[in-house]
Amino acid sequence: EFRRVLFRSAEDWFRWLQKLPKTMLFSTVPDVLGDASATRSMFEEWYPRLATIGVPISYVTQDGETVENIPWDRIDWLFIGGTTEHKLGDGLKLAIAAKKRGRRVHFGRVNSYKRLQICASVGADSADGAFTRFQPSVNVPIIADKLRKVRQSQQFSFYSIPLLDETYKSEEK
Repeated sequence: EFRRVLFRSAEDWFRWLQKLPKTMLFSTVPDVLGDASATRSMFEEWYPRLATIGVPISYVTQDGETVENIPWDRIDWLFIGGTTEHKLGDGLKLAIAAKKRGRRVHFGRVNSYKRLQICASVGADSADGAFTRFQPSVNVPIIADKLRKVRQSQQFSFYSIPLLDETYKSEEK
């Protein structure tokens, strides 16, 4: 069942998605937190429609996901979702498998410097988190600084976020 957080239904979500500019990094097919089997069922249901609108498609991993279960031939991105245990366990292995197959990798719920470093260590291309949602005037500069440190220390580059890169430059110390 579609989780009603921002939309009343999956159909509402899909109508909204169709109206967006096609410049997004990716769109995920609806998923079921912590349940790989249910997420795969949702993927099979929604993939044909999502494939018609011309955006890169991401498959969200969940607890219990296996390399063999991922529809590699139909995705552009692998989104590492699921519980923290999954993200820091099997999710890391799945991220490496995705990179070996030429897919981009996104990690969800990354709210610490340590987690950013872990994502970078397996070649993640992007990450998200709610850290900046709380006290943005304080936390956006903090996360922007952490992203710069990860980029420098890992010889790694997450996608550039102009708001973070230009608006909240840290002072050189």
